[in-house]
Amino acid sequence: MYRYYSTERPVSLGTYPKIRGNMPINIENFKTKIYVHEINREAYGYLEYEHELTDKQIFGYELCTGRNRARYVLDKKNMAILDTKNNCWVCGVDTKRPDLFEDKIKELLDLANR
Repeated sequence: MYRYYSTERPVSLGTYPKIRGNMPINIENFKTKIYVHEINREAYGYLEYEHELTDKQIFGYELCTGRNRARYVLDKKNMAILDTKNNCWVCGVDTKRPDLFEDKIKELLDLANR
């Protein structure tokens, strides 16, 4: 089971991904926004899924996960770096040569995630 916290708003219709074959198993809203030690920030509630969500789904709905994972992730499709702790884009590149971007960034990601 995978837990995702809603840090920007209470969990409600349209605030979380609905995926065929991976609907939330459990949805819990807190009475007020509270500090959640697992994610080191406040949250309104959480959702639990049977299968893991993609980084794009997590970022698109401004969710936060407390599980151990790489801090920075390369999004090849959008040619950007995602900060998984804060759910925000760190940098992006507008180029027609993604291979140039990817080679340089992989080295930086390895250093940042140590």
